[in-house]
Amino acid sequence: MPAQSNEAESPDRAVVPSSGERRERRVAVLATVLLALGTSLTAWSLFQIGEWDRVRFVESDRGDDLQSTAAAEVEAAERDALLDQGLYSDWLAARSRGDSLAAATLLGSFREPVRPLVEAWAQDLETAPAAVTNSPFDVPGYDVNRRVSDAAETSDAGAELHARGLEAADFASDYALVPVMFAASLLFAGLAPHIKDRHAQNAMLAIAAVVIVVGGLVIARLPVQL
Repeated sequence: MPAQSNEAESPDRAVVPSSGERRERRVAVLATVLLALGTSLTAWSLFQIGEWDRVRFVESDRGDDLQSTAAAEVEAAERDALLDQGLYSDWLAARSRGDSLAAATLLGSFREPVRPLVEAWAQDLETAPAAVTNSPFDVPGYDVNRRVSDAAETSDAGAELHARGLEAADFASDYALVPVMFAASLLFAGLAPHIKDRHAQNAMLAIAAVVIVVGGLVIARLPVQL
């Protein structure tokens, strides 16, 4: 019998892919890598947008609460100051005209933190008039001054929280640019394997790669919120 050919002896011999097929595989692998990178970075950017938005809402709300509290405290302190000034004027007038009963009644009407200051001021007026301040409310112990000062500090803290909220909003906006960039890269990377023209294919892959690199650099310079 005649000897069989090599082809007949090895019917399952592996077929060597052509150069065109090898290139298609490389393009498919590169496109898959670009798609994976773009998708991962997009997901990370969306996560950071959510986190920075949460920080913005929390800090802004806390800032609003602190500033509202400070404004209410200043308003209450100013009301008390008007009451103190009015009682002080009436008490001083009663003392000036020698009406001790009215003076004693008015002295008892002062708020608890203010009455000792008025009594001390009146005693100093009799014993050491040269050292007496213009009024009992010019001394450091007057609670209205302290309350207004504390309210100013609270308001400043609220303003600082507002500033942090605005900063967080800026970070969220910066992250929001990245998914827009990656949308184009994902489109090009997804279409590239289906394009037959090699030049167009190369251009699409190059654009996708450049956009992903640029987007990655943008993300790298932005702060992370966890």
